[in-house]
Amino acid sequence: MSPFPSIKLTYFSFGGRAEAARLAFYIGGVPFEDERISYEAFGAKKESLPLGQLPVLEVDGEVLTQSNAILRYAGRLGGLYPTSTPFAALKVDEVLHALSEMAEQMTPAFREKDLNKKKVMREELAAVTLPRYAGLIEARLAKMKELPIFQSRDVFVHEIAIYVLVKSMRAGYIDHIPTTIFDSYKLLNETFEKISEHPKVKEWYSLSHDAPKLKLTYFPVPGRAEPIRLALFIGGIEFEDERIPFEDVPKMSPALPFNQIPVLEVD
Repeated sequence: MSPFPSIKLTYFSFGGRAEAARLAFYIGGVPFEDERISYEAFGAKKESLPLGQLPVLEVDGEVLTQSNAILRYAGRLGGLYPTSTPFAALKVDEVLHALSEMAEQMTPAFREKDLNKKKVMREELAAVTLPRYAGLIEARLAKMKELPIFQSRDVFVHEIAIYVLVKSMRAGYIDHIPTTIFDSYKLLNETFEKISEHPKVKEWYSLSHDAPKLKLTYFPVPGRAEPIRLALFIGGIEFEDERIPFEDVPKMSPALPFNQIPVLEVD
């Protein structure tokens, strides 16, 4: 008999708010069903969900929600959360909540429709908000290193959450926020490298998870592709953001469906 309950994690077919939990379950060796559904399927079941949103986690038939709660549960089951050391657990929770606050601060800049306002908001994020939170989290990580439990190569759930954040920012999907925004923070980058080099993480990303390979092609300006870029980034969907010179379009236009861009290449 398995020592674990029956677990099903349901989210869309990309990383987003479920990626850290997926990695935590996998790294911790906790068997789970990784259910990835379409937006259409989500619409059909939305009213039946606890808060009308994803991700949700089904544990022995009971459905629960909230991404950080799911992540901590995955950590407890897989030994990635310091359940026997309350003070260490408090420190892990502190970082997780700081990361959530940072994400909340970014949301308005994603939803703003006015291009000029959006640019100003993102530049403010890059110049003030993100460095402030990164500096605060860096300082908390330094304090954590004073405890023996955090001096080992053991993996904890807050480190997985940091990895997912840094990975998404390095992907370069957001105009006006440099991909190097977190590069000067030593412990953030050490944490990213620690998780990215973990054998189970490498194994996870070597597997097929039914997510299509996407390439969005447009000019090196926001224009008609910007809402698409934003939708993909906010949803945590990995894609190649190809930006081509204006002079290259006439040469490739005969091969395009309507002789124009943007175009999206799927698989």
